[in-house]
Amino acid sequence: MPTPDEATVRRTLQANDRDIRCRDAIERAWDHCQGLPERAWWRRKSTTAAIIWEHSIANAVEALDGDPGTRVVAHQDTISFIFDDTVFLRFKRA
Repeated sequence: MPTPDEATVRRTLQANDRDIRCRDAIERAWDHCQGLPERAWWRRKSTTAAIIWEHSIANAVEALDGDPGTRVVAHQDTISFIFDDTVFLRFKRA
């Protein structure tokens, strides 16, 4: 995998406020999931991360809809975002 050029990535993500939209998508997902009462009984700690990821993706797809340089690509178990055919971005669970 090639090493990304930071200036190119920053410039591409700043176009149409993509960087802000992606960050906001994650923050909104986090806020939503913090208020879920059922979090108390989830047995797997990774469940919260998976649910935040799902909401983050849904929020990002909605926020980036209509951006002419953005392609959303569904794979088997993930979603990729390609910006201006230059920057490839995936949200990861953590």
